[in-house]
Amino acid sequence: MNTRSQLTLVDVTLTTVAGAIGNNEVISQSIEIPYAVAEKSACSIIQSVVLNSDDAETPAMDLVFTQVNTAIASAASEAVGAGVADLDTAGASVLGHVSLSNYTNMVDFVTATKTNIGLIIASASTTKSIYVHAINRSGGNFTPTATDDLHLRIGFIRS
Repeated sequence: MNTRSQLTLVDVTLTTVAGAIGNNEVISQSIEIPYAVAEKSACSIIQSVVLNSDDAETPAMDLVFTQVNTAIASAASEAVGAGVADLDTAGASVLGHVSLSNYTNMVDFVTATKTNIGLIIASASTTKSIYVHAINRSGGNFTPTATDDLHLRIGFIRS
C-alpha cells in the first residue's frame, strides 16, 4: 500500500450550449475528469475547485461528482431529469457536490474558488476517472458566449 500522498491538478472544460441556460437547468453534464484517482477503484480527496470563465457572467452553480457518465438530462440547457426515464443510476453513483457562487472579476475573465473541500471520492472499478455535472443555481439565465468558456481545475490529494 502506498503511504505517501500525491497532490495533483486536473483541468477539464465544461462543454455547454451557446444559448440561455435557465435556473436549475444543466450547464454541462457527464464531463470526464481523468486520473482523479491513482488506481482503478481507488479513492482520493477533492481538496479545491477553481472555475475560470471566459464570460463576464457569474452564475451560482452546483458541481455534482459521480462515478459514472450517466446523463442527468437529455441535453444541456434542460432541467435535471428532463428526458431521462430514470435518474437512479446517476443518483446511485453521486460522490458529492460543491457549490460555487463567489467570483472575482479579472477584467477579461472571472474566477470562482472553493478550498478546503475534503470530499472523499472513489472511481468505479474499471477506471481512474470520475465525472462532473454542472447545474445552474443562479436564479436566472446563464448565457455562455461559446461552448468552451468554462474551465474547471480540480485539486486532488491522491494516495
